[in-house]
Amino acid sequence: MKPGYTLSLLILALISAIALIGCSEEPLPPPPEPRAELPERTYPLNENWTVAADRVVQGDKSAVALSAERIESAYFRRERIWSLREDISALPVFTAEGAPLYEALYNMALEEALENVRSDGAFMAGREWNGVWTRDISYAIHLSLAGILPESSRISLMAKVNEYGEVIQDTGTGGSWPISTDRVVWAIAAWELYLATGDAEWLGEARSILGNTLMRDLSVALDPASGLLYGETSFLDWREQTYPKWMEPKDIFESKAFGTNLLFARALEIYARMSSAAGDGDRSTEFSALAARQYGRIADEFPLSGGLYPLYLYPPIQGSIPSDKTGTLSNSLAAIFSADPDSPAALLSTGSISASLPTVPFGIPTIEPQQPRISPYHNAGIWPFVEAYYGLAAASEGNLPAFEFAFQAMSRNAALFTSHMENLVYDNGHSEGTQINSERQLWSVAGYLGMVYRGLFGIGFDEIGIRFSPMVPDIFPGETISLENYRVRDTVLNLEIRGRGSVIAAMTVNGEEHNPFSPIVWTPGSFDIVIEMEAGPETG
Repeated sequence: MKPGYTLSLLILALISAIALIGCSEEPLPPPPEPRAELPERTYPLNENWTVAADRVVQGDKSAVALSAERIESAYFRRERIWSLREDISALPVFTAEGAPLYEALYNMALEEALENVRSDGAFMAGREWNGVWTRDISYAIHLSLAGILPESSRISLMAKVNEYGEVIQDTGTGGSWPISTDRVVWAIAAWELYLATGDAEWLGEARSILGNTLMRDLSVALDPASGLLYGETSFLDWREQTYPKWMEPKDIFESKAFGTNLLFARALEIYARMSSAAGDGDRSTEFSALAARQYGRIADEFPLSGGLYPLYLYPPIQGSIPSDKTGTLSNSLAAIFSADPDSPAALLSTGSISASLPTVPFGIPTIEPQQPRISPYHNAGIWPFVEAYYGLAAASEGNLPAFEFAFQAMSRNAALFTSHMENLVYDNGHSEGTQINSERQLWSVAGYLGMVYRGLFGIGFDEIGIRFSPMVPDIFPGETISLENYRVRDTVLNLEIRGRGSVIAAMTVNGEEHNPFSPIVWTPGSFDIVIEMEAGPETG
């Protein structure tokens, strides 16, 4: 038996003998048992569907937006109706002339975001999930909620900090940390919240929590041989859904997940940026070097195949060979992070990930290939928040057709179900037949909003200010789309986008020409922005 393997077993034994730091107080349901046969499908497989400006049509079923405040769906055995009830007037207003469906789905997402705020101000995970989960809130806050609901974002992030000042790990295979190690996803949300608020007090608090978390992971959860982080894939936390049946918790601990390692490298980088913003140059330099080294290790250890990274590396006992599976979330994050010109994530050779990721008629599956004889959930499933990251990866790569497909697939789902569902069966596009599901799932809600804010309107935050890189597919009948009353820090944005495409032809701010490659520097006040688009290389 290899020395490293023995050491890891000793670590696991020690960890299991004490209270696991970072264990979640909201346990997930038990994982599904493998089934000899998949459940009977009650809806047609791979049926054609179309999304128009006011409706979705699939076979003989449809959902129609009667206005921006009402959708009627005949997709189920009985008609379902969504009509706006919450007061969303304080939130940004999205207008797409002649396209009530997109306006209604956006308004539905705003309403469901408000409905997911608990009495204590934190975000619940969805209608069926009252608890606060680290990964759910982190992805949701990063996708969109930091900008529009910053106070609930802060309360939620602090709800996932333990008495030691570390981020709480959601439960997963084997119980919790360090078999599951994706708690570092908290960093991308904490940083997005700082960028959206400029709150120096939050910066100091978040920096301290992230520093404590990273130091613990560096000392316990890092493989000394490869320098990679041990542990399970982020979000894909039911092992039967994505790992071979023979893999026990100790094997999953000793495996290395691409997405979790990517998040760890990003967390090191974010800590360096936080330190720089706090005036701690020495710490910033130290962790910038650690982040660059970590991205380099990922690039060296995870091989590209067909333009994509593997889902994980098997444990050393299997030679650390790459899995035959690939993950949509992890590869999409790689495309998004590496597109940041100031990030050492550029060390990753991403090529065109959005063009390489597999799709199916109803959307983008979470993994490929699927696990045989395992019922749909992560396996054989479509998750709208993962589709949102795919869409944003496509936007970062200038791939307008891929962005449009993701946006339309997400619109189809939300309209037919009259809610932003948690997940769907990947070959019939329905919510029935998955292991567990929920309406108004937080990260699905945030994903749709993110596709509007970060995708259609191309809004992005950094330390200097607000940047724009819209992606506008040819799906809107009117000449313009607009977003009004988008408030971040002390800045109010009113945007109007004219034309279609992925390239900015011209831009004005308060009536004056503005270099589209230059940010609007963080400045209090109101900004009326007009952007004219033209076709790019992917749209011609």
